[in-house]
Amino acid sequence: MEKMFSSEGVTKSDRMLHTPGMFAKNHLLYVQEVGRLESLVPHVCRRENLDSYLIFEVVAGKGSISTEGQTIELHKGECVWIDCHKTFEHVSSEDEPWKLAWVHFNGNCAAEFYELFHKKNAVPVFKASEKADVAELIGKILDGVKDNVSELAIHSMLTQLVTGCLQEAKIPWRRFASLLMRTIRNLVSMRC
Repeated sequence: MEKMFSSEGVTKSDRMLHTPGMFAKNHLLYVQEVGRLESLVPHVCRRENLDSYLIFEVVAGKGSISTEGQTIELHKGECVWIDCHKTFEHVSSEDEPWKLAWVHFNGNCAAEFYELFHKKNAVPVFKASEKADVAELIGKILDGVKDNVSELAIHSMLTQLVTGCLQEAKIPWRRFASLLMRTIRNLVSMRC
């Protein structure tokens, strides 16, 4: 498994892959991959057509993200939420290589949550705050995946992360509350 992610000399990372069960795939937000990354040297990561959404926070250093025809410089404390179905590229700075906390996720209403975020933000970048400590929450998700906690617990943490990101985006509360209530109703109607 380590050779699959060999990045010796380029990055140092602590990451976990997760394959969701059918219930999680059909009804919950679920983790696909989560981790922390430290760039040891400047490098480019380019991806496209991933069935995933990515949220990350720049914990230290700086870099940039390019997606949907925009390139945006990122600094410590800034966060990104992107749709990985679309082409994206992130680049660590040469003079201040970055450290990131990140999570790839998908699931029930992931696309709708992203669209809600995207409609209110011309760019996929927002600033983390005490209300939405993105890196801290991603760390808890990483620990949860490592400890093999239930998918429902991971869903709860992802919901907290997404909620915090949506609140930072200053999305009108009524629209968010409506989407959240619809998600809760879906979960309740699918009780195990």
